[in-house]
Amino acid sequence: MSHAFDEVATNKWKSYLLMFVFTLIIIFIGYVFGRVWGNNDPSIVITFMVLAFIIAIIMALVSYYAGDKAALSISRAQPANRQDHAHYINTVEGLL
Repeated sequence: MSHAFDEVATNKWKSYLLMFVFTLIIIFIGYVFGRVWGNNDPSIVITFMVLAFIIAIIMALVSYYAGDKAALSISRAQPANRQDHAHYINTVEGLL
């Protein structure tokens, strides 16, 4: 049986892997756009790839650091206080 801290470490590693794969896909899309609009001019292709890399890094960092806030906002989550949600708080505390 794995511990919660092991699961957290595994999820962080998977998150980094997902961001890396996402960045590679966006760079590949930049390469395709560079080939289409650049008529195989290497400088234009590289420019599109660098631009795609910058966009991918910005998007990955924003999603990594602000994704939880966006998910909570979309689901209209509210903080749970001990008076109204004692069962939920006790259940979560029991998991650790």
